[in-house]
Amino acid sequence: MPDLLTITDKGYGKRTGVDEYRVTSEDGSQRSQSRGGKGRMDIRLSAKNGTPVAAFAVSETDDVVVISKGGQLVRIAADSISRYGRGTQGVRVVGLKSGDAVSAAARVVESDETPADGDQPGETTAESTDASPGNASEAAAESSE
Repeated sequence: MPDLLTITDKGYGKRTGVDEYRVTSEDGSQRSQSRGGKGRMDIRLSAKNGTPVAAFAVSETDDVVVISKGGQLVRIAADSISRYGRGTQGVRVVGLKSGDAVSAAARVVESDETPADGDQPGETTAESTDASPGNASEAAAESSE
């Protein structure tokens, strides 16, 4: 069962089991929240841990890459991040320098496919949680060649 990993801008994070976000009915059964629900709290925010930057599903075998605005890049195993309940602040995941902040985080995906463009087999790629567009001019230049 996957966990929801949440990372904040001050380098704190936590894993929470997906089942903790389900609504428990009076008869004890669990279900996903229905239409018109008010949502479920994920992480308790404070001045200490900052605001959320990324939240995505991870399994215990995944790795996670955390990137700071100052250019610090840290790769850690997802299972090294502690599991906590929904209403907690989390633990320090990345030690940041003074004035730096986390800008993005991504799950690392291992690739077993045979490469088509000369890359080595077994290379890893980061599955980005950021929806910003890529460099369109480079993509256009490559497609015209």
